Amino acid sequence: MNFGALDPGQNSSLSVNVSNHGNIQIDVRMNGTDLGCDRGSIDAEMLMYNCTGEVGIDFATGTNLTNTITTCSDFDLAESEETTSPSPTQNTTYWRMYAPFGDESQPIGGSCSGTVWFIGTSG
Repeated sequence: MNFGALDPGQNSSLSVNVSNHGNIQIDVRMNGTDLGCDRGSIDAEMLMYNCTGEVGIDFATGTNLTNTITTCSDFDLAESEETTSPSPTQNTTYWRMYAPFGDESQPIGGSCSGTVWFIGTSG
């Protein structure tokens, strides 16, 4: 996921498609790491997601990403369509990231990167 360039105090949103190539309906489990930056770091909790199709989530209603695996039990991504050559099905997750200011002793800046894991589970 690429949230683009953000100034401290700004937030950015994007949508991420998840594909199912399997033969059962799935939900999505996810977790992530803190983002290491050229200067400082950003807690994983500054990334927020929504799996129910609500575009434009805000920080009062979304779910914060954590280092612990959580399940979007209402994601309900249907199995691949049955054809000679199975076609994957897709559903969308919606994300928002907040760029914190940091503090005087540890300002945050530069390029930041971390990892978000998506894990399919029967659902």
